[in-house]
Amino acid sequence: MKTDELLTHIVEAIQQSNAYKQLPAEYKQPLDEIVNKDYLASIIAEKKKTKRGQKKKTLYQFKIALKDIRPPIWRRVVVPSHITFAQFHKVIQAAMGWMDYHLYEFEVDNILIDVPDEEYELPYGRWQERYHARKVKLEQLLTEEGQTFTYTYDFGDHWVHAITLEKIEETTEPFPHPICLKGKRACPPEDIGGVHGYMRMIETLERNDPNDEERNELIEWYGGEFDPEYFDLEETNEILKSITFR
Repeated sequence: MKTDELLTHIVEAIQQSNAYKQLPAEYKQPLDEIVNKDYLASIIAEKKKTKRGQKKKTLYQFKIALKDIRPPIWRRVVVPSHITFAQFHKVIQAAMGWMDYHLYEFEVDNILIDVPDEEYELPYGRWQERYHARKVKLEQLLTEEGQTFTYTYDFGDHWVHAITLEKIEETTEPFPHPICLKGKRACPPEDIGGVHGYMRMIETLERNDPNDEERNELIEWYGGEFDPEYFDLEETNEILKSITFR
């Protein structure tokens, strides 16, 4: 007997049963919406996928935005929930456009997550509970949609990123690397002097005077013109492909 015929017989058997016939009309309609051959076929197909070894993966969608900059500089990324905070650091660096020159830390519910550095200890963080970024997974501390936390990069320039866990979804499809769904504006240059240095840079470049000595020195230091509005989604996703997950 074909699957389609078998499912039809199952649905008919349910609808002809005494228990079904005794149900009030207001209960039959929602039950009929669930108990139909298309729904049953989809359940069977899902179970077959699982049996083939396609285990469900939990995916986290994050919005990452630099604090204290307007117009905002931000990215929306999707990663598996089982990766470590150290791996997520790599994702943020690639998606935002940083060069990974400096130390970093996450702060989730007053817990610091970083990679300890013997030569650089933050005195204000010593009293806080602290976890190793290479040993703690996202799913251990991040469990609810809407949860917010921070990621600080470069303790000199002190770039603070506000991160929101926007969505938690499940999939059985392969997810070999992170993806960026959307973003706006270019990442600031490394070692520009934090938010104030960046804003000073933008003001200087906007003068657009070819004889402006400060502006010309800034362009020479950067290595060319800087476009604060630039963001290429395709280019960003090509970079993210180099970060693979097990």
